[in-house]
Amino acid sequence: MKKNDFCVFMDSLSPFEKGRFEDFLNSPYFSKSSKLPEMYKFLKHKNPAIDTSNNIEYFPSNEQIFKHLYPGKTFSDVIIRNLFSDLVKSGMAFLVFEGFRESKSDHSRYLLASLSKKGLNKFFKKYSGRTDHPPHGYLDYNFFLNDHYIESIRFNFNYLNEKFTKKQKANENLCHLNNSIESLVYFFILELSSKYEVAVMYDRLFDLGAANTGLKTFFESNSMEDLRNIIPANSKYFFVIELYRSLLKMTSDFENTRHYYTARNIIFRNKDHFSKDENHFFFLSFISYLIRKSGNNTTGKKFQGELFDIYKILLDKQYYMNSHTNLLTQIMYRNILFHGLKLQEFEWVAEFITKFTGELNPKIAKNMRNYASAYLAYYTKKYDESLEHLNKVKTDQFQYKYDIKNLTLMIYYEQGNIEAILYATKSYRSFVKNDRLLNNLKKKRYLKFVSYLEDLLYFNFGNKVLDLDYLYEQISANDVTAHKDWLLERIMILKGNSK
Repeated sequence: MKKNDFCVFMDSLSPFEKGRFEDFLNSPYFSKSSKLPEMYKFLKHKNPAIDTSNNIEYFPSNEQIFKHLYPGKTFSDVIIRNLFSDLVKSGMAFLVFEGFRESKSDHSRYLLASLSKKGLNKFFKKYSGRTDHPPHGYLDYNFFLNDHYIESIRFNFNYLNEKFTKKQKANENLCHLNNSIESLVYFFILELSSKYEVAVMYDRLFDLGAANTGLKTFFESNSMEDLRNIIPANSKYFFVIELYRSLLKMTSDFENTRHYYTARNIIFRNKDHFSKDENHFFFLSFISYLIRKSGNNTTGKKFQGELFDIYKILLDKQYYMNSHTNLLTQIMYRNILFHGLKLQEFEWVAEFITKFTGELNPKIAKNMRNYASAYLAYYTKKYDESLEHLNKVKTDQFQYKYDIKNLTLMIYYEQGNIEAILYATKSYRSFVKNDRLLNNLKKKRYLKFVSYLEDLLYFNFGNKVLDLDYLYEQISANDVTAHKDWLLERIMILKGNSK
């Protein structure tokens, strides 16, 4: 049975949240209809599933729901559809309420604004004490934005209601305005810097060439330094400015590794001060930087080890989670898998597959487990086992279908299965050329890989005329080739065997 919007919403709630939502519906302040809590109570344990095992009840039809709510009355589908619509609207209001309830800094902001507006001066003074620590324990954009508003409200309240007979009192109130400006600068730097970094990473990932040039000019000019100068160096949170400055320099002054180590050291000393979202962003920035550094022929090995350490911290501290998702993304899972295999950390990779495949979206977890197990088996030279796992991967909607095809060809090569390779490469070329979703650069990469693979195959099984040194140089110089390292390793093996 197809799930309606109410069922989709319910699937997103934890058991605790479902109980909270029931309390929300039972409150006359939030729910004006007695039928909504009654309908929710009737439906909350039912599931629109085909499988009725594990005591899961079939989701009732609209007629059954109507009969339960209005016994003895003539069925009206419109009434039930309207109730479902009202339940979903109540669900959206519940999410807003829960989000506000969890944000204590928002509480202070709206409370002070309301007290000032209603002229409740006594209560305003009682609840307006400024704290040096974020109410939720974290430094993030929300804390600084709310602190900006709160300090501004305090300044305006005092300006309108207090009589400043002494310069000291006026100066104390001016501090509220300065605090407001300071927090606004923090907010601006945090938000604009993080969004710019994400735009650059996204642009690099998909080769869009569409990063905001105006923003790029801003960050590469002295404007950022001018903003920093607004914040006094003795500010309690000045390290936040230094952190974001270093993160930006990691991109604009890429070759200077000092910026990375400065940012990393600040994070390691202060990571408990930052929210889940902030730490998520910081570690994604580190990973993006280190992936680029790892590709350097001279310093790559050093940064490969550093990247591996950052991956392990990301997993251990669950920094792959943020306020939008508690799941490990498919692309991050794949990147970590391949990096562990590249470093030949096979025991660690096996543990990673066991422990973290369950952190993926359940819809893709089974496929990714077989996918990862196939690669691990290949790298540990268990080729038949690798093929067994590959055959279990459902490729009809699988994002990494080319990984599957490429690994299959590599296994056939290791097994010396000439007929299978020649048959597979023919269909492979046709598949790549006719794939409308694949961009031209990736098409060239995959087709070059197949072409070089065939050269190796012909040399390995008869054509000794091929100049392996020339082929090695050709592949090394060609940036548009998939699995370049694998091809070069196979050439070195052939050269050793031919001596």
